[in-house]
Amino acid sequence: MKKITALLMALVMLLSFAACGEKEPANNPAGENQSAGNEEAQQTTETPKPAGLATGEWENNLGKFAVALTGAELFDDEDGAKAIRVYLDFTNKADSHTTSFTDEKNDVILMQGEEELDETDAPYGEDVAEYGNHKRNVRPGVTIRCIYQFALKEETGTVNFSLTAKKQENAVITYDFDLAALPGAPAEAFVAKEIAAPDFNNGWPESGEIKDYYSGQAQHNLVIKNAEFVDGVNDTKLIRVYFDFTNNKDEATDLFDAVDLRIFQDGIQLEEGQANELCESDFAFSRDVEAGQTVSVSNVYVLISDSPVEVEANDIWDDMGLAKVFTVG
Repeated sequence: MKKITALLMALVMLLSFAACGEKEPANNPAGENQSAGNEEAQQTTETPKPAGLATGEWENNLGKFAVALTGAELFDDEDGAKAIRVYLDFTNKADSHTTSFTDEKNDVILMQGEEELDETDAPYGEDVAEYGNHKRNVRPGVTIRCIYQFALKEETGTVNFSLTAKKQENAVITYDFDLAALPGAPAEAFVAKEIAAPDFNNGWPESGEIKDYYSGQAQHNLVIKNAEFVDGVNDTKLIRVYFDFTNNKDEATDLFDAVDLRIFQDGIQLEEGQANELCESDFAFSRDVEAGQTVSVSNVYVLISDSPVEVEANDIWDDMGLAKVFTVG
């Protein structure tokens, strides 16, 4: 009994000394900051960020590219089955090309045992913000976060991830995921780096002739006129861009098919949106224009920031085109 009592007293004294050692003088702000810093460091150690799971680079005829595997998480897909969502940060390191992280350029494969997993989708209305980003074009030097989603065969075990660039023999990245200990989604939401003064197409005119996308003939005239900012469905902010389009072919066509239009913000191609209030010129964007006719058309795109918006009509036959920059606000 005496030994137990002595041990208990020693433990109480030890805890008292420890408590005193943690106290800082009331007039010592530096000590307070150090304590806060220690707590923050401890939290970081306990919940590490998933960034940097694996990285890789590759090069082809278009240029050099880099990718980082930044996270993975489980979710229920559109069929109610368990699925895995993988996050990848893709960087275009080419000098002069705009490109995307598409299936045409890369093979993203997940294996569970000897079986290759099939891609799947989240339930309607439950897509994460990165959905579809792998199809967006990005400027040189720009990074975009992409996702791939696969239905699982089993809810336990290991899933092997591999990324192989087209025409490359070896995988750019391989990684084994333990389904019982996935790193989760990236700790920080992806935010594109601001490009406050875009000049990718500096010197391109705002109007002129542009060759037909399919035939390569100088058969169209296009004017990038003006733009306005409108509200879209699901609280999105949109830019509506207006064009004058003249069809100089000998058959009907529409602007959507005839010209390669791309809209960028912060070096990332914007996706089309849906305005709360449509106007007649929106419908004309994909409506056939008779030979020799000129029409005013418009289309809306979802903004991702407050940076300037680049509108470009690419002439893929001459590596030139038309362009105009609009300031948001």
